[in-house]
Amino acid sequence: MKETFESVMTRVLRDAKVSDSTLEEVRDKVDEVSSLHGTDSGMQELKNACDNVLNAKE
Repeated sequence: MKETFESVMTRVLRDAKVSDSTLEEVRDKVDEVSSLHGTDSGMQELKNACDNVLNAKE
């Protein structure tokens, strides 16, 4: 099975033990950029990857 950008980023962010505050900051920045320039699939996948890591910790 071919990995998606989202699955790779989820693994990288989790393995790097990125802090929750940093993940939330990235998510907020994606929202900010998306509201100005529209959402692109890579940005959405990056946001999803942050969500995946945050949700796994809960």
